[in-house]
Amino acid sequence: MLVLRKLVTFLPWIISGVISAVFPTYAMIIGLICSLFPAAKLKQGFLLEWGSVLFFFIGTFNAHFVGNSYLTQHFSFCMSLFFVAAAGISLLIGKPFTLQYAKLETDSKSWDHPLFLRINQIMTGGLGIIFLGVFLVNLYRYFHPGILNGRLVWIIAILLKIIFVYRFPNWYKTRYLLKESDENHGH
Repeated sequence: MLVLRKLVTFLPWIISGVISAVFPTYAMIIGLICSLFPAAKLKQGFLLEWGSVLFFFIGTFNAHFVGNSYLTQHFSFCMSLFFVAAAGISLLIGKPFTLQYAKLETDSKSWDHPLFLRINQIMTGGLGIIFLGVFLVNLYRYFHPGILNGRLVWIIAILLKIIFVYRFPNWYKTRYLLKESDENHGH
């Protein structure tokens, strides 16, 4: 259940990514519709949810009203660039996007602790690196079509993301607490 809740953010991207292979012109519309479903997160101002709505709105508008299908033709490339930008911008403005999701699962007493912010900074940066890797592979594929399987790259990226998101916070917190304990007992 927790995995499903965390994947909801990426569901519009996954669904439209699959659809784009068969019905590229409809991928943006379906992505836009799917991006409106996490209404509670939209009301709370979640960065990725609003970014998704904006991306799919622009893609839908361009494909169906302007006649520009660049976003649909290069969906994987544009999607990876979107996530790199989301991670980078959220870190630059001092509000790592993972912070919003972490607050949903964490007691509010922890929110002001430096460890909570640090874990989310590293997680957002780590996810940004995963997305940057996908972007670079897609950039390579852009100039050398047919060389690599883009779907395989995204499957690997999603698996890395899931492992990282589930393993890193506890590992880092344990490491931090052990270090703090050693420092307190060592002096």
